[in-house]
Amino acid sequence: MRKALVLGVNGYLGSNFAHMLQTSGYHVTGSDVQASGILPGIDYISCDVTSMDALKSLDWQTDAVFCFFGATGTQAGFQYYRRFIEINEIGLLNVLESLRLAGTHPVVLFPSTRLMYAASDGSPLEEVAALDPKTIYAVNKIAGEHFLKVFKNRYGIPYVIFRIGVPYGNLAPGAYSFGTMAHFLTQARNGQPIRVFGDGRQRRSFTHISDIYLQVMAVAAQQQHWNEVYNICGEELDLATIAQAMAVRFGVPVHFEPWTEEDLLLEVGDSAFSGKRIRQATGVCMQYQFKDWVATL
Repeated sequence: MRKALVLGVNGYLGSNFAHMLQTSGYHVTGSDVQASGILPGIDYISCDVTSMDALKSLDWQTDAVFCFFGATGTQAGFQYYRRFIEINEIGLLNVLESLRLAGTHPVVLFPSTRLMYAASDGSPLEEVAALDPKTIYAVNKIAGEHFLKVFKNRYGIPYVIFRIGVPYGNLAPGAYSFGTMAHFLTQARNGQPIRVFGDGRQRRSFTHISDIYLQVMAVAAQQQHWNEVYNICGEELDLATIAQAMAVRFGVPVHFEPWTEEDLLLEVGDSAFSGKRIRQATGVCMQYQFKDWVATL
């Protein structure tokens, strides 16, 4: 039986991946900072990635390490920058150093972000597109990508970086997404108007969590495609379309509101992905459409 170590297993990505890995026949060990895990039937070890001593409690003899731990938030990173650096950067370096010390070489799967890109000119973003991070979180992710590359070069630890647009859906206990999507859904389910800044024409790539899993695992299964960066393939939609679909489903209005000055400074504009590289590497793209998922809520 193949083994997977999921770090940050109590979070949105971690819990869903752990669930799907277990369903796919992996022996899954999950770890997070909380005292207990949220998923039944999965071995759980409480561990703080900012502590090298704590990381000694984990078994690094595994086939894949999923790095889903992290501090997130566009505004929060400026206030809690030390915490963001300690978890997102020092934490990742600690994981890589633990692998080096253990002498093991599982593939490290690292989720990155659309937020590092400069606004597109309307064309879908390729992996080589210009970067223009506007948040501490995005800078953390850029640093993390480079940490993986230098550890591969120096110590031979393989990796796959997958940049995610907007994930949605849920197969495990917990949230249905994070960021803008989570805000929209929370407001709609609470019977509140869905608030959209500006005209909502900003385009994103929306991908169901099951499709993210299939794309990531298709790359992970082929060593010739390791040590690369991939934009996750998704459905290109604008935020107004997403908000209106949720509004119709839950019977609430959509309110388009002026940008606040601080939020506008951090807005990245259009950031939809082409998904060409990952399609060519794996032949896998999408099985789910957003409109079908909304109808199930």
